[in-house]
Amino acid sequence: MKAMRWFVALCMCSTMCGAVAAAAGDGPYMGKPFLGIYGATVPIPSNTLALAGYGVRIDWIPVGSSAQNVDLRLGDIVVALDGTTWSTKTVDLHTSFATPDGRTYPSYIATVQLLRADDEATNAPLSAMTVEVPISRYPRTAPGAAAGATTDVAITRPDYEALCWSLIRTNGLEADCRDLLDRLDRCEQYPDPDRLPIVRAVHRDPFLLEGVVRSVVDPLATKRLTARDCPLLLERAEHVLYAFGTDPIDTLPDAAALIDPSYVGTDLEGHLDYITAVLAAAAAVHREVFGAVTEDDADYIRTHRAQLFDAFAEVKMLSYDRDRERQAASVRLLDIVATLDTRPLLRQAGLAALLVAPDFTASLRAAAEASGKDLSQATVVQRQTVQGLILVGGTGHSRYQQEIAALYDLGGDDVYANNQGSSSWPTIPTAVLVDYGGDDAYEADLDFKQGCGDMGVGLLVDCGGDDSYVGMRFTQGAGFLGVGLLIDEGGDDVYRGLVMHQGVGHWGAGILVDTAGNDRYEAHQASQAVGLPGGMGLLVDCGAGADSYYCKGTQPTGYGTPGVFEGWGQGMGFGYRIYASGGVGVLLDQGGSDRMESGNFSMGGGYFYGLGILYSGGTDSDHYIGSHYTQGFGCHQAVGAFIECGGNDRYQTRDVAGQGLAWDEAVALFLDEAGNDVYEGGGFSHGASAMNGWTLFIDREGDDTYLFAEQARAGGNTYHGGTSLSFFCDSGGGTDIYSKRENNSVVTGGVHAIFVDLPGAVGDQQGAARQRL
Repeated sequence: MKAMRWFVALCMCSTMCGAVAAAAGDGPYMGKPFLGIYGATVPIPSNTLALAGYGVRIDWIPVGSSAQNVDLRLGDIVVALDGTTWSTKTVDLHTSFATPDGRTYPSYIATVQLLRADDEATNAPLSAMTVEVPISRYPRTAPGAAAGATTDVAITRPDYEALCWSLIRTNGLEADCRDLLDRLDRCEQYPDPDRLPIVRAVHRDPFLLEGVVRSVVDPLATKRLTARDCPLLLERAEHVLYAFGTDPIDTLPDAAALIDPSYVGTDLEGHLDYITAVLAAAAAVHREVFGAVTEDDADYIRTHRAQLFDAFAEVKMLSYDRDRERQAASVRLLDIVATLDTRPLLRQAGLAALLVAPDFTASLRAAAEASGKDLSQATVVQRQTVQGLILVGGTGHSRYQQEIAALYDLGGDDVYANNQGSSSWPTIPTAVLVDYGGDDAYEADLDFKQGCGDMGVGLLVDCGGDDSYVGMRFTQGAGFLGVGLLIDEGGDDVYRGLVMHQGVGHWGAGILVDTAGNDRYEAHQASQAVGLPGGMGLLVDCGAGADSYYCKGTQPTGYGTPGVFEGWGQGMGFGYRIYASGGVGVLLDQGGSDRMESGNFSMGGGYFYGLGILYSGGTDSDHYIGSHYTQGFGCHQAVGAFIECGGNDRYQTRDVAGQGLAWDEAVALFLDEAGNDVYEGGGFSHGASAMNGWTLFIDREGDDTYLFAEQARAGGNTYHGGTSLSFFCDSGGGTDIYSKRENNSVVTGGVHAIFVDLPGAVGDQQGAARQRL
């Protein structure tokens, strides 16, 4: 791990070189360039050239880079770039090109002088070479159509937008801020196939972010969600993944109208007939997605996806993966998936939802009770179908180990060690599990279980009891090229797992809903409402229970900070930088005095064209503990939002960079609606931005205390030039405590930061704020 941190630190600039440069002079923007020279600074060997000083030994060349395209080799030593040489150990490739600002752009041809060993033997003679390197764009990117990137959607814009622009103009910052918006817009002009329209919209327009978040969560924010609400949950996934900013699409037709025969008025066998018909209809929709997939491609996806997940867990940025075979396989997997249309998966899930609808499950139970069969038996009735086994289990203590397409357990304290309401390729394209009651144990020692849509659709509904869920990876409401739902309708439940679970979507949707109780969510990384490329991860905890969320503890941070762990969860959208844009992660807790703790990159954050949302409803007092990048952040062309509706909340970070920050062409919103809150930030917190970031920090009311950080801080912009914007606004009056700021004041800072503490509401104080400048 330490070696990787050293390697990354040396190579970041050469990876990201010229990220906003467009073309020589004032030419059109052409996308982000990818040189792809990763290595270490070394002295130029003596007696090899007339040159003296330092060069860069190439230690790694990622797939799809400019360096790979011209067959640069590992071990080559770059001694000059466009005639630029280096006399010290500080070698800055990304500003060494022969362009007006020293940065490169796609289609530019760079001249690289290098030394190459004549053979692979140690101390082999070195030969001087000159190589022309055409600079390519980020892999898998192309000019993006305007459709899907529009901000012309019916979204309510916030009151603080007018105040912010008023202060920007009063301070003479409008030209810089318009330029910053142009830079954010350029980031969205060359998307890869996984870029979501909803992310493109909020990335281009920071003031759209709060309204978009509310458009996603409002239909869910106060409703006691049960299995009856599967259509609503699927409609939310459709909104996020496919329908945002477009005309309505027919992804979710009236599923019930498609099924014949009806179960109404039939006996137990009639209900099995209905289940059989629904599974057959769902299988037909499944073929719309996967019917043209070759067996070789399906096997490739299933064989190599674990390597993709492992690469993320180990190095985070896929282009840094030094396992060449694994990196190449991961990129090929991305390309195979890009040929699929995943939209029908939601229609397939809509059909599956018929089998967990309360009207049907109540009718099935009544039919079982009227059948005259012994309901205490482990198996009341079963039927084998083309789409898998259908089984109705009894009321006793049962243990299930066989894969079942449709399982209805009538009660008892059961143990589930089978697929647990999860699809199984290729034999079970659709799976449902309904447990009618009892304190149940769901145990999965394999991946893709417990309400997982694994290249298909999986639904798990537990109707009550204090249940325990233990999983490995892609469990507890997860979708991989599929749709997975887990709905637990009552009890004090415990959810445990390792990586990528508890509401995780990857090219599809993964949804976890807990209807009531004091619940515990425990994970180690990349869990609890995570949207990976092409996916939406949603976790909704309903009611006012006192819940606990934990997501860290396995992997130390890649930054090398002692005592800090990776997290990547709790409302997180992230991509496989630089090959695949992130998805959307939404964590919605409706109320209760909750405790959330996580490692780096967590709690309403986005990374590499992802969108992460943490929305905490109710007026109870909550406690949030994060680390580096936490509590409303965007990092590397991404967007994050954190909204807290009320209560006397406490915000902490175990490190730095928390509570509203944007880094590297990113957008962030932190919004606390009410309460006497305590903010314990580290450096670069409380409304901070750098490298073309745009941050909005809003506390609407209460007597608040800000500790350990300076509010409204703008950092450097050396990556791309230009400026950033940090806007901090504490409104509603009250007596706020700052270490360096004052109540009822307006302060501006360089490049560019605006601090505002208002004695009243935002809309009433715009003129007064301008007068204080």
